[in-house]
Amino acid sequence: MSRRVPLPDPDLHDALYARHMSPAARTPYPDARQVLHTLHERGIDVAVVSNIGWDPRPVFRAHGLDPFVDAYPLSYEHGAQKPDPWLFSVACAALGADPRRTLMVGDSRRFSTWSRTSPRIRPDLS
Repeated sequence: MSRRVPLPDPDLHDALYARHMSPAARTPYPDARQVLHTLHERGIDVAVVSNIGWDPRPVFRAHGLDPFVDAYPLSYEHGAQKPDPWLFSVACAALGADPRRTLMVGDSRRFSTWSRTSPRIRPDLS
């Protein structure tokens, strides 16, 4: 997309893309580590289900959050996007979780709400 915008130096496109993809360009929420650590300590498995078009695992590793995430069902790896119930089923299967006993915490009413298509997972859009 950036190549559609004229920049003073053509090399800036690649520099901007590299910066965008860098883990340093991402900042976790201030309480992310504590929340994920607490869930881990309590034996609650966590999956990151995302429609992002690139691998977020390096970002989680760079910020020390990866040890607290058990699965990364990503839309580009599975050929489905949220809110497709199948992608959430992939997450539950990866965790060995019963969808009826699973809570989905999302950040987007449009993409993170599975409750419209299946009542099995409870959504929380905090």
